[in-house]
Amino acid sequence: MDVTGDGINDIISGCYVADEEREKGIAYQHVIAGKADGSFEKATPIKAADGKPLILPGINGDDRYDRSRICTHPFACDWDGDGDLDLLVGNFQGTFYLAENIGSATSPSWKSQGEWIKGGDGKLLGRGQKKISKSAPFVIDWDGDGDLDILTGSGGGGAQWAENSGTRKQPSFNSFQQLIEKPKPVRRRFFESEEEILPSNRTHLWVADINGDGVHDLLLGDSVSYWRKKEGLSKEKFNQFITYWNAEHAEITKAWRELGPKPDKKSEKYNQVSERSKKLHKKNMEHVTIESTGFVWLYLGQ
Repeated sequence: MDVTGDGINDIISGCYVADEEREKGIAYQHVIAGKADGSFEKATPIKAADGKPLILPGINGDDRYDRSRICTHPFACDWDGDGDLDLLVGNFQGTFYLAENIGSATSPSWKSQGEWIKGGDGKLLGRGQKKISKSAPFVIDWDGDGDLDILTGSGGGGAQWAENSGTRKQPSFNSFQQLIEKPKPVRRRFFESEEEILPSNRTHLWVADINGDGVHDLLLGDSVSYWRKKEGLSKEKFNQFITYWNAEHAEITKAWRELGPKPDKKSEKYNQVSERSKKLHKKNMEHVTIESTGFVWLYLGQ
């Protein structure tokens, strides 16, 4: 999408927290401007109309621990139907902040004081929703009624959508509905191949007609950590280790629970459980390779 108004597509991105604002707990939005040769400029903070970096004001004011100001995810869209691109921004908390473009399509200027999107019940959209956290919006006319709806991924996985029950220029959103349920997790850590892995959490999505049938399809990215057999280790020894690990891990977990939420770290029992945990971790590193990655899942519309 072209957010700089020069006719060349750009990339926009949020961040967990800006280095310059780490002490305050504030994230910036960034633009990675496209160049005519297909390459990109260095990422720079998106500036608001007041010339300062565009930030989310925080639902709780200047509280540095306000999760509505961090882990941002901006999406550019013509929110109000006036022909230019506005910014809808998700965050760690799972709410949505609108920065209206009060400039033009070719000379954008986003409000320094935007607004938090509310649902039809008057409450902040996404706040308190059991399955919404780490909102990552995608704005599109999902149901084909001529107005813009909001789709989002979530920290808990899956995909949700909030139907616009208002109009194109005066939107009003219903509460989020589950669009794609997160599959029930496989209760194990070890996988022999990637084919055994199911969609996981921290999802972001993109809508497109992938197969050209005129129906919206969904691309859903996630984050996953899985364990696999260390290279060179025989399958027999690996299976023996899995059996050992499952039993030992269950015993250690039970022992930690027995110590309670505030254990005496100088007690003999605490030291015994701690050493047992360290021993299991060491053995784990000798037998297992831990992969932290993510996958993109395709859901074809019908």
